[in-house]
Amino acid sequence: MNRYCIWLTIDSIRLRKIILNLAQKYHGPIFQPHLTLIGRTNVSLNILKSATYSFANDFNLSNVQGINTNFTNEYFQSYYIEIKEKQILTQLHKTMCESLNINCDKNYLPHISLMYNNISKEEKEQIILPFDYDKPFDFRSIQITDCDGEVENWKPIFEFNI
Repeated sequence: MNRYCIWLTIDSIRLRKIILNLAQKYHGPIFQPHLTLIGRTNVSLNILKSATYSFANDFNLSNVQGINTNFTNEYFQSYYIEIKEKQILTQLHKTMCESLNINCDKNYLPHISLMYNNISKEEKEQIILPFDYDKPFDFRSIQITDCDGEVENWKPIFEFNI
């Protein structure tokens, strides 16, 4: 069963408020602000913990910024912030996948989700969020999250501050 994800968590009251407001307005789930490094995998928790320790300080994430907001038809990329420094995060994703001996997601898109939902393209086009893209994100930790079941039931299992 693919149940664990590895996230970069973000310390941002502003992002929490945006996620909450969009969830309330469009009847979606509320979730912690994060950037997914590894999507759902069935790798054991101990191996994931080891990888998390190994990579916690290997990459400089202090300058990672957003570019703008965008959306797709994918539930988990319904409405999100595009990331300017895609290469750094794509390389981190690739390196972690190799370390975990799992296939890389060929369509890996570093992003910060603001909403999980299946609303129409027209509704997404109406969302206007003023956001300061000049400030880098404050990544707080690398977190292993149990993503089994519904979003509301996801829970952090292990966290390493960065």
